[in-house]
Amino acid sequence: MSRRLARAQRVERLIGLGTVLGLVAVAIWAFRPLEEMHGAALLASEDLGLLLESEVGTTGRGPATVRPRHPLDLTGFSKPLWLSIPTPSELSTPVGEPLERLPVELIGIVDQGGERLAALYDQREGRLLLLKHGESLSGFDVEIGAGLVALVRGGERMELPLEAQ
Repeated sequence: MSRRLARAQRVERLIGLGTVLGLVAVAIWAFRPLEEMHGAALLASEDLGLLLESEVGTTGRGPATVRPRHPLDLTGFSKPLWLSIPTPSELSTPVGEPLERLPVELIGIVDQGGERLAALYDQREGRLLLLKHGESLSGFDVEIGAGLVALVRGGERMELPLEAQ
């Protein structure tokens, strides 16, 4: 049992040593100076659209510096980071004339022979009107729903709810 244990410890040490040597090799490769990467740096600079100072004709002994071929276009970053949320009054702009309120009052919804009729009281003329779904009243089409009657003209809608008494 002790031989197996000793052998397992040796294998474990070899694996650890190999891991450390691999990490050291990768660190040396990653942190080597830019001037040692002559060919690779030129290829990378072509891919990224960059020129190295040494490509332009500068002969210095220091490390090569990178400058862009084309100036960076910052127009994409010109938007503000924080936007103010508009108030509801800024959002609601009047479109055309407001809906004229017809002087009618919903008296009830009557079911007569399987057909629903809206009983509306016209306050201008002082009379009771019985209208079917789809009929017209002063340019408004009548729509009869459950518990309300809607008068529709184009995109405008005026609802008359049935009030319980």
